[in-house]
Amino acid sequence: MDAGTYAEYVTVSKSLDIRGPNYGISPNTASEEARIVIPPTTNTTTGYLFLCHCFHVTIDGFVDGDNPTLTPSGVGLGGSDDAYNAIYANANGLTNVKVKNNIVTNLCGNGIRLQQATNFFATTSGATYL
Repeated sequence: MDAGTYAEYVTVSKSLDIRGPNYGISPNTASEEARIVIPPTTNTTTGYLFLCHCFHVTIDGFVDGDNPTLTPSGVGLGGSDDAYNAIYANANGLTNVKVKNNIVTNLCGNGIRLQQATNFFATTSGATYL
């Protein structure tokens, strides 16, 4: 994914690597190019930026839960939170879900939520929770 700001909800329904322009670079050790996914609408109760429904997925280098063009939600610090979850994996039996090198900010719920699965061996690394 090229550097930039993308206002969208992303549903991942097949195995793939989603890579930003700083793929593989820790946000703790390097200067980053902007690669932000922000919510297109305010949804502070069930909204997500990435929803994962499949095996073998890597999400590397994104997200912000505030869209400054939307009316403040009134939730969170200063009403800056427009999404509930940043990255949400919620299908039974998922394996090999990797969330790496992300800066997750401005959410009113969970940054990374990996749940509702049997034999769920999700891995996370290189994440910064702000």
